[in-house]
Amino acid sequence: MSIPEELKDYAKRLGLQHSETLAKIFAVLYPDPKSRRIVKALPGTVAEISERTGFTEGETRRLVEELKFRGAIHRILEKSDYYDVYHGWVQLRDGCAQIPGVKKEFFQLWDQVMSEDLSPLYSYIKTKDIPAMGRIIPIEQTVQPESMIIDVDSARAIFKDAELVTALPCVCRQQNEAVGKRPDDCPAPYPNLCLQMGSFAKEVFERGIIDAGVAERLSNKEALKRIGDAEDAGLVHSVRNNLGKDTFLCNCCECCCVIFHSIHAFDYPQGLAPSRFQVKVDSQRCTGCGLCEERCYFHALKVEDIVVVDLDKCYGCGSCVQVCPSDALSLEEVRSKESVRRT
Repeated sequence: MSIPEELKDYAKRLGLQHSETLAKIFAVLYPDPKSRRIVKALPGTVAEISERTGFTEGETRRLVEELKFRGAIHRILEKSDYYDVYHGWVQLRDGCAQIPGVKKEFFQLWDQVMSEDLSPLYSYIKTKDIPAMGRIIPIEQTVQPESMIIDVDSARAIFKDAELVTALPCVCRQQNEAVGKRPDDCPAPYPNLCLQMGSFAKEVFERGIIDAGVAERLSNKEALKRIGDAEDAGLVHSVRNNLGKDTFLCNCCECCCVIFHSIHAFDYPQGLAPSRFQVKVDSQRCTGCGLCEERCYFHALKVEDIVVVDLDKCYGCGSCVQVCPSDALSLEEVRSKESVRRT
């Protein structure tokens, strides 16, 4: 199967223009000539897309709304009535998996993309200065209060006063479950552990997937509870890699999440920005128990007589600090607030 002519530019933007598997995914997402013409005409407003395709504005709006509900395109909430495709394969996968009744075969196709088609893409992007999409933020209680800058570093501060909070299922775990790769001991305590606020939460509402039973609206109290439960389970927080009023919070496990797949399978550590902190060891307190090594998803810790830290691999998540029974570990500030990306 080959990629349709109208979608070749989009496949190239995703870095998967030679993928037969992506062609099969596109056949599911854009099964008819009209939907493919819409994609080719993006980005734009309904009026602009209508002019480029020759469809009436009424038909254009119907088509873009159908594609948006399926997660095949999305609306730019900062721009009234403006639609675009997703600019990365992860965002496209996540968008089109967050609908009712996703079939196992669809996840198998995405798993095949990850297994067979991504190596050339990562070889290419390693040569480019591409900002990481996500940034680690630490478990709040593992950071000394004087080093904490609330609007940058705290998952709880982000969500405790958010006007609107939504929760989506983790697509990485859904995919691994569907293809038989999710281990029985995956630590995630809930299905819906991907949290959104601001325009990200508004997009979840606008798509209609809460009414469809795919997503949830959370109270601030429930959001904070899920954050705490995720930390207790050993999950790692990552947020959007820039400062802004709109963000998401992923609670990641090493066994399922694509963020760790890219780091370990494709040797692409720059795909994730570290927090402003790194772990520090008090050699007088460390007993060499090994709990921190077991907890570290980044493989930055190794116990010899005492724990040794590979600082080049430490992202400053604080998970190891949380479980240290002898208080031998702490997070120290190594980057200023100004180091956090701004867009």
